[in-house]
Formats: sequence, C-alpha cells, structure tokens
Amino acid sequence: CDEVYDHVRIMKENDWADFQGAASACGEGFVYLKKELALLEVSLLHYALKRAAAAGFTLVSVPELVRDEVVAGCGFRPRAGAANPIYSVE
Repeated sequence: CDEVYDHVRIMKENDWADFQGAASACGEGFVYLKKELALLEVSLLHYALKRAAAAGFTLVSVPELVRDEVVAGCGFRPRAGAANPIYSVE
C-alpha cells in the first residue's frame, strides 16, 4: 500500500476526533476525542491508576476549585484572547 495514513487521517476517517470544536473552544492544536478513542483514553487512564494503586500509591481525587495563588504558583497562564477555562467563585 503506497497510501500514508497518519493519526490525524485515521481519527478523521473514523469520526474519532473533533478538531474544529476543540480549536474554537481551546485554540489551535487541541482535539476532542470521541467514541471509541475517548473510551480507549479512559481505559488507559484506568489501567494506569490500577497499576499505580497496586504498587502502593495512594490515589487522591482533588477538587476543581483552587485559590488564585495556587493557580498562579502552578504556572498556569491563560492565553491572551482565548476563552478562559477558570470560573471565579466569590
């Protein structure tokens, strides 16, 4: 077969990704995984977490809310002009 199938082509042909929607919401270079590819990602995360727990790591689920100084301390800097993914709670 002389035809080249890269990962982008495979994702588009199988409708496993939404490039346009992710670019609109997050900026160029982002992708939403869909269908079986989204399920594969979740499965791989589950597998890795099970392995980590079996190796003695303590799994912790952290809240989605953090103080501004913590966000800044982690180096998070929203892109200028991009949609801000941070919600503010007063």
